[in-house]
Amino acid sequence: MHVVLRTAELRDLIFYFVFETALDEKEKASAAALARTCRDFMEPALRVLWATHWSFDAFVQLLPEDKITRAVMGAKLIGILTTDDLARVRYYGAFVREFILNYHDAGLSPHNLTQIMIALDGHALFPNLRSFGYCHRGVGYKDYFAPCLPALISRTVTEVYFDLNRPFPDENLALEMSILFSLKTKNKVSTLHLDVVENVPSNYAELLEGWTSLRHLRLYLCCSRVAPALVAVSALQGLRTLTLDANSEVALECPPMGPANDSLQQLVIRKHLDDDFAADVIAILHPKALTSLHVDAKLAPEAIRLLAVRMSTCCAPHMLKYIILGNRDNPPKEGDRVVLQDILPLLSFTGLVSVSIHVFDIRFDDADITRLAAAWPRLRTLSLCGASKMTPACTLASLLSLARGCPDLEELSLALDATEPPSDATNTPQPADQPHAPARGRPPYRLRKLDVMRSPICSEPEHVASFLTRYFPFLRPLGVKAGLDEEKDEESVPWGEYQRQVRWRMVRRLMPTFLEARKTGIYGIGVDRG
Repeated sequence: MHVVLRTAELRDLIFYFVFETALDEKEKASAAALARTCRDFMEPALRVLWATHWSFDAFVQLLPEDKITRAVMGAKLIGILTTDDLARVRYYGAFVREFILNYHDAGLSPHNLTQIMIALDGHALFPNLRSFGYCHRGVGYKDYFAPCLPALISRTVTEVYFDLNRPFPDENLALEMSILFSLKTKNKVSTLHLDVVENVPSNYAELLEGWTSLRHLRLYLCCSRVAPALVAVSALQGLRTLTLDANSEVALECPPMGPANDSLQQLVIRKHLDDDFAADVIAILHPKALTSLHVDAKLAPEAIRLLAVRMSTCCAPHMLKYIILGNRDNPPKEGDRVVLQDILPLLSFTGLVSVSIHVFDIRFDDADITRLAAAWPRLRTLSLCGASKMTPACTLASLLSLARGCPDLEELSLALDATEPPSDATNTPQPADQPHAPARGRPPYRLRKLDVMRSPICSEPEHVASFLTRYFPFLRPLGVKAGLDEEKDEESVPWGEYQRQVRWRMVRRLMPTFLEARKTGIYGIGVDRG
């Protein structure tokens, strides 16, 4: 092969185009053909082809035909395997980087897998394995693979995913726990996903305590007593990211204030129930170095208020950059109103660059928005969304407050009352030499995306279009959203809502005209609204 074709960059480019389609069974032939093309392509191609497996099917096919029998329920081994029988298995097994063992379709029974391990005579089946996933099957089932795991998980594994699959209350998970304890001491596991279940709640704290190699941890909280495990997590000074999925009743009664954690940077909390769980987690973890917090839950104002207080106590004000409270795609269908007082402690986090609060009803007026802009001058993204249909309290003047207080703001989601243009928009003269500038001596504001949701608008949309293009020259029609139902016709929506949508569509239609006029300095007499 020509020396140019041997460069890693060119090989990576070729693999990218080939293996993007290799997920389709019909296209795998192209990838396999590439592996056979020449010696230089063979091993790099095999590393991609064999990188991830969900069953042992491919390896069973590498065994001699006289050593396997095939049936509807899967393959079975016949006789005793020798080292030569496993030569091809060992060769291709060296390319496997990720293996997910799922009892639903393992392609081999635990008994037959044990036979293979014995024949390997101490050699690892996947000597270069990096990521291992295990989906638990109840103890005593014929496809219970846990006894095979110590031999299957090589020392090279650094990512472990243990799905205990909600075991029966009387199941003894001692073997699974012993395997995890072994991984803690023998492997340098940096990523761990683990179910915390009722069967062995007291052992989780001991397991997690002192696991110094962990950098990324995700816990699926399937039992009520998880506080000891979280206290152990708070002491992991090397941990960078933590995700807690709590889809059941989880009680953290009188949570102890844990030791200050100086390494945890990203925290994600997912919980369906509305309570003080997120605030209690903050109290236990005491994440001083936290830079990102995402609470995916239907939060009431009381829960938000307590969370804000705990964060101001436990997190360093200059470190926090990102906050997401709630889920915009799944907002609460009822609840009390969130006001500025509920998030007041968060105003001390002056380094925030992205804030999203999604609740049932949120009501900030122009003065509140001005205060937010002054407290968070580094904001690039702000999203304040409520599911309530109440008329917004803030107006277009809030856009100017945010733009002036947060010069880097590029994305904004905020319901506002656009029935009247702000006085600033009509009183501030536009510099003749800088038709794009919002004010003399200032660069144009950077806003590129604006979502006003179902905001009301005045009967003269050209005023709104003029205002937006005057102060936000980087904002384009496609960057403006206003809850427009493009596929619905006039008969399918109430008349008032239909008129609102028509006016916001007119705003988007008029924006290019105003932008061009401000760019050239030529203003036409009258604007075509048709």
